Amino acid sequence: TFLDLNLKLEGFNLATLGTVGAGVLSNIRGSVSGNAAIVGNLKKPEINGRLYVEKAGMTIPYLNTDYELSDRTVIDLTDEKFLFRNNQLTDTKYGTKGLLNGSIEH
Repeated sequence: TFLDLNLKLEGFNLATLGTVGAGVLSNIRGSVSGNAAIVGNLKKPEINGRLYVEKAGMTIPYLNTDYELSDRTVIDLTDEKFLFRNNQLTDTKYGTKGLLNGSIEH
């Protein structure tokens, strides 16, 4: 089976992904908008696009810390990866800030 899809998200509620990070992330919140192309074999499609998150945050129970991402944070989708580049994180309790760089591969 071959896919050739264009995905458009507008204000998708990130809380619906709560079970994805169960045990590692909790209190996932915010919304995401953007576009992605999903092309190729159903068992291993290529996904390319760009997402923008608004009012997003999550808690990392292991650290006992809640973080918020700055509005309009960009997440690029490419080569089966979610790419984070210089995305600002803020500790909601102390207001300290850091940068999130890296990728999540699936």
